[in-house]
Amino acid sequence: MRIGPFAPPKTVVIKIGTGSLMRKGGGLNVRRIRSLARDIRRIKHKTRNVVVVTSGAIVAGMDELGIRDSPQDLSIRLKQTCAAVGQPLLMNTYFREFGRVGLKTAQILVTQEDFGDATKHRNLWRTLRSLFDFGLVPVMNENDPVAVHELKRVASSVPSQLRFGDNDRLSAIVAVEIRADLLVMLTDVDGLYERGHGASAARLIRTCRGVTDELLALAGGAGPMGSGGMKSKLEAAKLASSAGIVVVISNGHRTGGVSKAVTGKPEGTAILPMVSAR
Repeated sequence: MRIGPFAPPKTVVIKIGTGSLMRKGGGLNVRRIRSLARDIRRIKHKTRNVVVVTSGAIVAGMDELGIRDSPQDLSIRLKQTCAAVGQPLLMNTYFREFGRVGLKTAQILVTQEDFGDATKHRNLWRTLRSLFDFGLVPVMNENDPVAVHELKRVASSVPSQLRFGDNDRLSAIVAVEIRADLLVMLTDVDGLYERGHGASAARLIRTCRGVTDELLALAGGAGPMGSGGMKSKLEAAKLASSAGIVVVISNGHRTGGVSKAVTGKPEGTAILPMVSAR
């Protein structure tokens, strides 16, 4: 499938979910992060700015601590503990694997105050612009060891009713704020299915314009390892597409998903803006 007409995006936000980052049985899938690094390396000559919004800290910490429960069954205190243990492990893997292909990364952890407080909000985007100037790839995550409730109010450019307690929404907020052209959301399914993933004769929706109530009705909730699910991704896509951003939801276990989206040949589901906001 080709999206057309399609100009190569100058700014891309990539959200990679927990399901795409973890091995079966637990632990970080280093090969997946290595593959993502190579894919981003292939598009860097086409794009000016790339931001990665990553999940996985809590589950990485669970593996390190030998906790085999579902993340959704953990108490808030234990989730915070696992995130504090897992975040440096996650970032070290990004730093090492991206470095292997000549890319330098920078860590940014955010909380609700970074969006609700005008000074912190301004400082956050100033830092991002500086990182872009140095050619770095910012890797962002919610600061789970200290963030314990969802965002209630954000910057004036984002609808006040939007909340984020998962990185799907965070990736959309970031994409809107930095005026990204493309948001790629990597997950553990191929995209949005017309009759729901796994249903008899289910059909993958290849492209649609905007996010309607009918599309939201097709979406499921979070899986056993993540916190978002397809509904969260579509809600995030609705925010991004309303700002003129193309959104692609595709399988993070497939090789080259980002570069294919950047060249206008995405795998999975492509959500086009209702109208151009540029």
